[in-house]
Amino acid sequence: MAKPARYAKSLAPVLLACLALTMPNAQPKPGSTSVSIQIQAVVPPILNLSLDFAPHSTAQLRGWLSPREARAETLARFGATKPSEFSIQEGAVVELGGIHVFSNTNAPASIQIHSANGGCLQSESVEKPVSIPYFLVIEGQRSLGSAGSFSIRSPGKTPMEGRDLRLALAIASVPPAASSGWYSDTLTFQIAAN
Repeated sequence: MAKPARYAKSLAPVLLACLALTMPNAQPKPGSTSVSIQIQAVVPPILNLSLDFAPHSTAQLRGWLSPREARAETLARFGATKPSEFSIQEGAVVELGGIHVFSNTNAPASIQIHSANGGCLQSESVEKPVSIPYFLVIEGQRSLGSAGSFSIRSPGKTPMEGRDLRLALAIASVPPAASSGWYSDTLTFQIAAN
């Protein structure tokens, strides 16, 4: 409740000035001079990003690798309970969801996506750690990572409701040494002015 009181105190002088100007004695009389008041408001630049497939700016990805014939049975048994859980297979393109962007400025900005495992799904098995490399597809454009980071240009000023960018993960190939099991990675998303 302290915030509304603080705003009310800061608006009080402006409201009093407006009230004084509307009073009959405040109207100009013949032979008097008038004064004009100019009020300016500044809207700060806003650059915001949210994900529709994760509650915050971090997304946990988890994929299950199994022999082709056992893949459907494994996912049915263990279940892919979240949109970010999927079946790993060569040539797969997995839709992750949307990146929602809001910007009220035309200034250039970029979206940075950082992979905790350097752009790879890492085996959760302690005995045989194997990585499966992937790349991201953003709005249909392939984005190759560099040292575990992916970068795309922000769409600039967006409509009031913002703009959604579709994000997918693509697996070109699965290394022969990869064995059945869960593979995971964590993606962290940031948006910043250039």
